[in-house]
Amino acid sequence: MIIIGAGMSGLLCGALNPGSTIYEAGPERESDHKALFRCKSDQIGKVLGIPFKKVMVYKSIWLGETEVHSTPRIAHMYSQKVAGKISGRSITNIESGYRYIPPDDFIDQLKERCDIKYRYKYDFLSDSDGPVISTIPLFKAMDAFLIDAPEFSFKPIYVNRITIPNCDSYCTVYYPGHNAAYRASLIGDTLITEGMHKLHHNALVEICKSLGIRWNENYPEQITNHIQKMGKISAIDNKIRQKAITELTLKYGIYSLGRFATWRPKVMLDDVLEDIWHINRLIKGGDYAAIKHNN
Repeated sequence: MIIIGAGMSGLLCGALNPGSTIYEAGPERESDHKALFRCKSDQIGKVLGIPFKKVMVYKSIWLGETEVHSTPRIAHMYSQKVAGKISGRSITNIESGYRYIPPDDFIDQLKERCDIKYRYKYDFLSDSDGPVISTIPLFKAMDAFLIDAPEFSFKPIYVNRITIPNCDSYCTVYYPGHNAAYRASLIGDTLITEGMHKLHHNALVEICKSLGIRWNENYPEQITNHIQKMGKISAIDNKIRQKAITELTLKYGIYSLGRFATWRPKVMLDDVLEDIWHINRLIKGGDYAAIKHNN
């Protein structure tokens, strides 16, 4: 099996399909994924034999130096902040719930189970030999086969990981207002901030206040503002999206996997696991199975 892209989706697919080869256009480097990573279940950990930590996660919304409830107004403010338009976002659900946290070296463990060819820009037209699973952005795959594409909208985000001494908590706070961050989360002793703009000193002070953390002047030294170029993606017309994915599969043997390859903003790694099983069944079932699945 051939897998294009060594991001999270590609690595998970490679780890679950021994004997497959992952082609990555860039060099081997530390993972670009610095943002929040939690799973809704422990199924990925179970199938890989990698223990995930079960934790209770609490959520709140911070606006105007106080905690507020989730309302349509708050949801619309948040949506316009992160996407530039009004649409459904995760802020509408701030109920507490259990989540599963992978170990810190999760990505390294996935890499150890995969055969990855770095600095190899896979050519869909000349390199293809059998079914190919693509995790690259959908518009890039469409461009490779000259498939007409609508405008794909995405925005970069800035991520920081800051160590908080004497801390072991799991929670998320949303910021629909003017704070540089749109979300901040505690994962044990790690504070993860995500924003549409670079984090600065005053914003970090407010984030600590919203979390009830006593301010410490050592925290700003950890502000790095790591950029993820496609941090927030906006949905396209679903009929166009499905038609493109189906055409890639039926005409060219390209199976799309992951958030970017299927261009679904809300996809989590739990969903990718299910999609991997679906794709494996489609490959075994041939064109008829692919037609049935994509329609």
